Amino acid sequence: MNKTILLIENDKLLRSNFSDLLELEGFNVLTAGDGWLGLNLAKIVRPDLIISEINIPSLDGYELLQILRDRLKTAKTPFIFLSSESKEDGYARAKQLGANDYLTKPVDSRELLAAINQQLRILPLT
Repeated sequence: MNKTILLIENDKLLRSNFSDLLELEGFNVLTAGDGWLGLNLAKIVRPDLIISEINIPSLDGYELLQILRDRLKTAKTPFIFLSSESKEDGYARAKQLGANDYLTKPVDSRELLAAINQQLRILPLT
C-alpha cells in the first residue's frame, strides 16, 4: 500500500514541484497552503508523514506541530519541517516540539527523499 504524505507549503510553485516529485516516487500526496487546512487534513486523513513549512498562514508550523503532538491520533505521525529559516534559528524549537527532522530550503530532491524514507522506515507497523 502506498504511503500518504501531507505537504503543507504556502508557496504554490514549491508545493506543486514537491507534490509532483513525491507522486513520481509512488506516494499519495495531499497538499495544503496554510496551517488550518493542513491540521484538518491531518485529522481526517491521518497521513503516514507530514512535511510542513514553518512560516505558513493562519497557524504556523510550530503551532501546527504542537496541536498534532497533543492529539492521540496524530501524536506519533512523523513530522518534517521544511523551512527557509536557518537550522540554528528553528532547529532547537522544532526538536523540542517533537519534529522528527528539519530541512532548510533550498532542499534538493535527493535530500528530501532521503529524509522521508528515513522516517517511513522507522514507522511502527500497524
